Amino acid sequence: MGGFELNRCQAGDDAEVQDCPGYPWLVVGTVCVGAFMAALDASIMNIALPVLKRHFDVRMHIIEWVSLAYLLTLAGLVVPFARLADMFGRRRMYILGFIGGRRAHPGQLFT
Repeated sequence: MGGFELNRCQAGDDAEVQDCPGYPWLVVGTVCVGAFMAALDASIMNIALPVLKRHFDVRMHIIEWVSLAYLLTLAGLVVPFARLADMFGRRRMYILGFIGGRRAHPGQLFT
């Protein structure tokens, strides 16, 4: 088979996983998906602003505060979560945020 050797790559030991031939591409792919999700997450709020404006019947300069509050909250949580990553490991926190943070509802993991 081309690509991964599944028996060697599915081992639980980190040293063996890093020796997997496709490991660097797996890391790059995971980080790219995470960066895409972060950009998508920030832009969804901007797309929703006109709908919120119509629904609540307010002016646009008022509803823009929703986007600002959302992005300030995200920016404000970077430092505490960076500290948690230092304490518990970057990899563990990245996986927790990547999978656990998207699971408010099981169907939302893929939406």
